[in-house]
Amino acid sequence: MRKQWLVLLMAVLASAILWGCGSSGGSGGSEVTGETSVAGAENVGNCTICHTLDTHTFLDGIAGVNLDSSGLGSAITHDCEACHGGGQYHHGDGPIPYPSPDLARCEVCHEDQASRVLASSHNGGDAENVEAIAESHDSRICMRCHTAEGFMALKDITGTETEIEDAFDVATNIPENLDAEGNHILHNPVCGACHNPLTKEMIVAPAWAPNGSTSTQLATCTACHNYKTDGAGANIFATGGSYDISTDLGADGELGGGDDTVASVATAQIGHHDTSWYRTVATTHYDNPGSPDVIEGYIIRENSDSPCFDCHGHELYTNTRYADTTDATRDATSTIHTQWAQSGHAGELLKAKYAVARTDGVNNSNSTTLVESILATGTTHDQFIHGGWSTSCQRCHTSTGFSNFADDPTGYDPADNDFSHFASGTQDGSQNEMIYCWACHSDVEEGVLRNPGAITEEYDPAVIVSYPDIEGSNVCMGCHLGRETGEVVKETVDADGVRSFINSHYFSAGGQLFGTTGYEYDGQDYANVTYFAHDKIGTADEPGTGESGPCVACHMSGEKSHAFLPVEKDDDTGEVTAITATVCIECHDGGHGPAFVAQGGDSAAVTAAAEFLMAEEEEYVAALNTLATALESKGIYFDSSSYPYFFDSADTATRASYTTWGAAYGVDEWQNVMGAAFNLNLLEHDPGGYAHNRFYVKTLIWDSIDYIYDGIIDGSVVADIQALEAATLLSAEDSAAAQTYLGTIRPGTGSR
Repeated sequence: MRKQWLVLLMAVLASAILWGCGSSGGSGGSEVTGETSVAGAENVGNCTICHTLDTHTFLDGIAGVNLDSSGLGSAITHDCEACHGGGQYHHGDGPIPYPSPDLARCEVCHEDQASRVLASSHNGGDAENVEAIAESHDSRICMRCHTAEGFMALKDITGTETEIEDAFDVATNIPENLDAEGNHILHNPVCGACHNPLTKEMIVAPAWAPNGSTSTQLATCTACHNYKTDGAGANIFATGGSYDISTDLGADGELGGGDDTVASVATAQIGHHDTSWYRTVATTHYDNPGSPDVIEGYIIRENSDSPCFDCHGHELYTNTRYADTTDATRDATSTIHTQWAQSGHAGELLKAKYAVARTDGVNNSNSTTLVESILATGTTHDQFIHGGWSTSCQRCHTSTGFSNFADDPTGYDPADNDFSHFASGTQDGSQNEMIYCWACHSDVEEGVLRNPGAITEEYDPAVIVSYPDIEGSNVCMGCHLGRETGEVVKETVDADGVRSFINSHYFSAGGQLFGTTGYEYDGQDYANVTYFAHDKIGTADEPGTGESGPCVACHMSGEKSHAFLPVEKDDDTGEVTAITATVCIECHDGGHGPAFVAQGGDSAAVTAAAEFLMAEEEEYVAALNTLATALESKGIYFDSSSYPYFFDSADTATRASYTTWGAAYGVDEWQNVMGAAFNLNLLEHDPGGYAHNRFYVKTLIWDSIDYIYDGIIDGSVVADIQALEAATLLSAEDSAAAQTYLGTIRPGTGSR
């Protein structure tokens, strides 16, 4: 009798709780499958006359809630007819429209989420499998995570394969849902496997949280995607072996350079796939606090409501293993996750891991040794590695700081930045965030950007710049404006000209784009040339270029949008091999050098465009080298890799910071001398300056060389460059390239 009631109730209310069950017993003794044609069936709203919630205790262990004692009635968000259709002709005897609602039924209300899940790896990547029937993984250990039935039965168990096997019994753990041959009908772990269909909440046993987290989402997801055994992170799931971390990078400052101080870290054995680095969450999602000079992975916000959906949505797909592989037998499609993880916003973390995981671009075979090697591999990019970012730095060097700034620029207070999701509970330098998905997006699944609005930047109380509203690119401008401008140098009062260098800071492309950040010499015209349009890309002023502003239009218009690169470069040589920004062709159609054809177009045109842009970059670098040489002729030595960048000698063993800015041309001229150094440092740290606003940067370089050579702005740049070459201070190659780049008269003359 109990079994009969179970079958009836499963058909009427639970219906395999929306994971899509093949067939189930219908009413009136008839057999129905999927949708039943019931003309004119309307909602009656009185299902509980017969089907009261307090009798549905069979949901225990399936939906993860005891309906007898929970008082769940007030929390229900889906009534019976919302999923099963109108019950006008039912009342215990007649048909109902959807006795076994499948994922197509879920799509009626949850269109985006259901369609994403249908096409996801959780459904075997088969969007047509609306009933979510599992075609494989029916062995006992595999059923735990690869089927809805197995997951619901064993979601609270972690440990080795043997421990999981010992806790598992098909006869008692798996519902008796058999096909005509007597085989279990199993379902993929889709909607109802993760969500209670009555309340839409994620299912998890309240007492089970091996990560030490209060997040039901993290607990639900890591029931299969095992992560850590405790909140302190003292034991992460991996191979059950150990791996070495670099607790100190040594004197050379290089990871794995031979003089690292290392320590061994033990791991717990994951239930399965302990030889698969791409299935082991900790290999990419764990930054070991014991190695402060290395970031080995993304830091999960374990104490948030949506730690997994901070970056992942219902698409549930990253293709981490095969993205961008050269293995022709695999799907090498990159995703926004793998693009981001190889970008500068992620310190190129995944590139480092791929370098270990692949040989000649092809994946190595699986092994625990490989897992352990990748656990230890990380990034040491300077923009993220720091012994605890100061409050003024957190805005751009942490996701926490930037997200708070972007949500409220005028009210932003770094004292409110909460780093309690770090292992230490604070930002002490043992762990470091990179610029994560949730830094720029308030809703990752829907791609909703944070929008700080038009940025007004206070570089100094006397130097406040209001930038235009450029829509989706405002989020980029929040960080890519530099910390100082040339105007700050002018506003700085110093009686003797002896002082530390005023650092422009880095990657300030937005400031160059709008012509605000350079040191501008008095009496010179720095207005944009009349035909300059890069600052209008992605706006109504340049139709056909999008609506998200210039940063997004140029850096995210290619196929790999979240790589944030308008060009593709050879990893070994650094040479531009293709233009990936499709927006370029809207203006650069052949009238300005070769047509800027994006990758995928005519191969000859693609090559010509790449070569043209590469030549521009090389000439830009040569012009900057020429400016550095001119400064050296006055005893000011530039080292772009060592703060504070300007020194009194080329000898790295004996040099000191350069501070006597009035030495070259007198105390009254110290600002103009530092201005030339400021422009060099500004543009050296904007590697794309030649493309962002080419005439603005050319005038900055031209005027800086013109002034620093003899202390006079007189237009003698060509002669100055030739004199530096004649004195064997400047190479003939740099001299020729710089002259080609800058021209024979001040750039932009006659076009402003």
